[in-house]
Amino acid sequence: MIDIIVAIIIALLAWLFLYLPVMGFAYIFLGEYALGLLYLLPFFGLIGFVLYRQFAIEPERARKAALSRWYNYPLNLGKKVNFDQWQRGFKAVIHNGLVISTDVNKQKDLNHCQKIIEKMTKDDVFNGLHRAFKLTGCHMEVKDTTGHTITKIV
Repeated sequence: MIDIIVAIIIALLAWLFLYLPVMGFAYIFLGEYALGLLYLLPFFGLIGFVLYRQFAIEPERARKAALSRWYNYPLNLGKKVNFDQWQRGFKAVIHNGLVISTDVNKQKDLNHCQKIIEKMTKDDVFNGLHRAFKLTGCHMEVKDTTGHTITKIV
């Protein structure tokens, strides 16, 4: 079954990029310019794609790589970067504080912080924080009052 699908795809590509351009040049040679250009459209599309990739996408990729080397920041700063570690880190600290704390005022403050973290998660604030910290290479460390590290968010 896969062999048949592959054969159909190869036949379609051969028709698209071999037969149509030959027919396009034949129609242009015969004086049917509009029909010839219509037959050459997939060929021009392929050439346009290759040129766009060569002169637009590749230089941008090279520029990002050069900036990454020069300024020592990560190459991937796109929107798809996972920022779940922020909300997990903050939620874990707040949850541990709620479990350990016996003071009612402190628990009230931690519950308020937990609501703020949930709102920041819904508003996509952690994405911006993650991108900024990744760009600058900063790390965040949450410490208790005695100076011991509770959690580290890198």
